[in-house]
Amino acid sequence: MNKSKEEQMLVELQKNLNSKFLLRMLKRCWKKNHSLHAIGNIIGEVYIHYIIHKDGYGFKYYMKKIESLYQQRKENQMTSNEYYYQRARNIALVIGRKLGIKAKNPSQADREKIKIYFLEEFVAQGYVSHSFPAGYFDSIIKNGLTSSVEQREERPQDFETIQELFMKKGVMAPLGGYPYYNGSGLYYEYNLTNTFQHAIDSPEWFCWFTSSDHTTSYHQEVEVIPYILRSEKDCRKNVEDLCSNAGLDAEERDKVLDFYTKNYEKFSSPTLMAAFISKEFLGKNKIEEAVPNNLDLIDTIIYIFRDGAKQYKEHQGNVYHGTIPKEYLKITTLPDISQFIQVEKYKRETKEHLLDPKANQEILKRVKENQNRVDPKMKEQIEKIIEQ
Repeated sequence: MNKSKEEQMLVELQKNLNSKFLLRMLKRCWKKNHSLHAIGNIIGEVYIHYIIHKDGYGFKYYMKKIESLYQQRKENQMTSNEYYYQRARNIALVIGRKLGIKAKNPSQADREKIKIYFLEEFVAQGYVSHSFPAGYFDSIIKNGLTSSVEQREERPQDFETIQELFMKKGVMAPLGGYPYYNGSGLYYEYNLTNTFQHAIDSPEWFCWFTSSDHTTSYHQEVEVIPYILRSEKDCRKNVEDLCSNAGLDAEERDKVLDFYTKNYEKFSSPTLMAAFISKEFLGKNKIEEAVPNNLDLIDTIIYIFRDGAKQYKEHQGNVYHGTIPKEYLKITTLPDISQFIQVEKYKRETKEHLLDPKANQEILKRVKENQNRVDPKMKEQIEKIIEQ
């Protein structure tokens, strides 16, 4: 890609991520929906638009249309298929205007021009994302993004000790899935509407550790996750509850709180980032492999967004093994979430919830079902507990 075109994209993208226009939209979204998923959809569409239009052409028009579509979908005024269709139409409309195609019903030749533009920008010159907190920035700038746990400067110390300490008390996921799967590669996201969710969760093990729910597989309530807004008081309270509810003694509790304090210092910055990784670097920029050439314009756009070719299948097609050098990363800063998300009161975890044997056994069953990704050091422990 032309370097000046890429640089322009990053400058314009960052400007609009921080714009009053987007902030007002995010505030409306939170007020209406009180949903992290809904916020992620809006922010993701900003990224999508700038991959398609690296100069930002038609940004406000497109985002206003998308805001309306998302709300209609949220309120069940249209089906999922209708939403995807209308979204694709709006993407095609903006591209058409950019190319000087103004007809409401473009000719077949014009529709082909729009299709070629979309595929060239979104596939051949497109990107996936990897989200991370500011605490990882220096390491990434120095070493790039690496799938090797041993090479990561941000690898948490003593996490095996903390995991084992809680497993002995019947708590299977004090740190989420990280101790089980920490060596399974570098994950990236092709669906840019998930960029925000991965950013607020990162690092996922610490987000889980400081939450008030250590048995649910996926958190969606902001009231359960004080780490999102970097509420140190509530993060610490949740870790203290975790220790108390698990029945840790004073020495064990001190060890856990020391672990918490050291890592909170590392991740305390509220700044969230997302790195663009080019599809070309990953070898996924070939149009003929991404979509059949016999689909019409709208079906092509829908097919790409739904990953019809299954290029990014979870845990397989969205994992990179190796190191992505810093030169191949284009890093952006997400909007300051404290400007549009507020929490009146955080929830607390009960002892009954934490030690629920059925919920903890379910965690281990899920791990066993994915044992091809499990850290070998954890397999023996899992087998012993399941057999009890």
